Amino acid sequence: MNNKFGQSLNSRASFLTGFIGVLGHQRIKERRDLKNPGFLFSTIIVITIIVMVVLFYLWSRLLTVNIGYEISRAEKEGKELIRENEVLKLDIATLKSLARIEGMAKNELGLIYPSQKQVIRIK
Repeated sequence: MNNKFGQSLNSRASFLTGFIGVLGHQRIKERRDLKNPGFLFSTIIVITIIVMVVLFYLWSRLLTVNIGYEISRAEKEGKELIRENEVLKLDIATLKSLARIEGMAKNELGLIYPSQKQVIRIK
């Protein structure tokens, strides 16, 4: 039993020696000092740039949405103006009607057609 136990310890020791040997060849970086002004400055710059990019993206999306709303309002207003223009054209045609003008002349102004004696022909 001692023999097996000894072999087990030897295999574990060789494993640890190999493991430590691997770690010995690796480069180990030092932890960053968070109080280092250069590290803090560069971190602040990176965060500021990221925030500015996000804000620019949000601003451009908001601008796009607002322009979409303005286009929608302008199209609606254009349709309303076209409709109003059609109504005004109909009003003009009604107001220019000869029957309407003749009726106003007879009824409201009291005008009548002239007799033959009142008409003077010029040659």
